Amino acid sequence: MLLAILRGRRLVLYAPTFRGNHENTEESLKGVYAFSMDERRKLRSVLKEHNAVIGIRPHIGKTAYAGIAYDDEIVELSRDTIIDTLVLLRNSAVLISDYSGIWVDYLLLNRPIVSFAHDIASYNNQRGFLYDYEKIIPGPILKTGDELIDVLDDLLGGFEETMYREKRAFVRDIFHAYPMGGASERIWEILQTRGSEDL
Repeated sequence: MLLAILRGRRLVLYAPTFRGNHENTEESLKGVYAFSMDERRKLRSVLKEHNAVIGIRPHIGKTAYAGIAYDDEIVELSRDTIIDTLVLLRNSAVLISDYSGIWVDYLLLNRPIVSFAHDIASYNNQRGFLYDYEKIIPGPILKTGDELIDVLDDLLGGFEETMYREKRAFVRDIFHAYPMGGASERIWEILQTRGSEDL
């Protein structure tokens, strides 16, 4: 299904977290930024130039956000369309998130991560943060649609600031003890050397 949607284009995955309560209402999905008409025009131009689409993935359990006018470049990727988020992460060239923890899993792919924190003050007042947000996010923290579009243009064009690549590697090692995989081999080695009673 995803390959049919992408049709050979690169995927920019936009996966914001929920706001408000967990009920399936427009209010609970307001974290999906409503691009202005001018921003949508600029975004479409950048996506077309770089053979890409932006896929909007509402928070888990949510259906497509009715406040977004989907088209050929801005596509709907709710669980009704693609059930497994890992399929989306694996097939994404860039991840746009905000305060969601989805970027922690994405670190393992060593691909660009963008924080689109257009409502950071209200989110911080409502829910707060577990970590110092600006210190832990391994990518640019953007506040406006125009900033986001400019950064996407750079990333899709192959340019990423060195400091973000370095920070991504640093933060990955904080959250992932074994970023290169090999869990099955480690378990097998433990079973061979110590026996199953140590598990």
